[in-house]
Amino acid sequence: MGTTSDVVRGNAGSMQVIGLALAPAQLAANTSAEQTFLLPGVEATAIIGGVSFLGAMAAATGIVNARMVSAGLLGITFSNSGAGTPTPTAGTFAVTVIRPNVWPLPVNGI
Repeated sequence: MGTTSDVVRGNAGSMQVIGLALAPAQLAANTSAEQTFLLPGVEATAIIGGVSFLGAMAAATGIVNARMVSAGLLGITFSNSGAGTPTPTAGTFAVTVIRPNVWPLPVNGI
C-alpha cells in the first residue's frame, strides 16, 4: 500500500495494532476459556477491536472474544471445538486497541 494516515474519524481517539508475543495454555475438550496476558500501557476502558494470530492456529482451536480485564491486562477467550486438549499455537498475535475519545460511549450513531 505504501501510504499512511493519522486522520481520526468518528469518536475513536486513537487506534493502534500491537504485535504481542503470547504462549497460550492448553485447552480442555469441547470448551471455551479466557486466558489473560499482560498488555502494558493499555487502559481498562480501551476497546479490543480484534485479535488475530499471525500464523496457522492449532487444529480445532480459535479465538472467540477479547477484552481488557483491567488496566494492562488483556483477556482472550480461546475455543476448542474438539474432544482433544490442544494448546493454541504460541507466537505473535495482532491486537487492535481502540481508545474512544468520549466516555461513556454514545448509545446511538447520530
